[in-house]
Amino acid sequence: MNYSDHTAQFIELYGLGEPLELRFFYLTDQAAGTTIGQELLRVAAADNPAIAWVMGDAPLVQASLDAAGFEPLGEPVEEPAEPWRGVPRQAMVRP
Repeated sequence: MNYSDHTAQFIELYGLGEPLELRFFYLTDQAAGTTIGQELLRVAAADNPAIAWVMGDAPLVQASLDAAGFEPLGEPVEEPAEPWRGVPRQAMVRP
């Protein structure tokens, strides 16, 4: 599988095997109170092991990942280079 560089390092560090990598998952404020996030995750990853990164403050994405069985792993990291400099991201995994 072709992982992004940071994800590949993270997978190796934590011995995660070969999870699916969810690279882009956005929800608008209108998705609040719905199950659209869980449905998108169900279609994209089914019940497979997966890893996703929550960028910055994204409570709807966080809640959808939580509801789909993802858990935070490791400490949030801040990207040192642009365009994401200073924006914390948290790895979320589902074994």
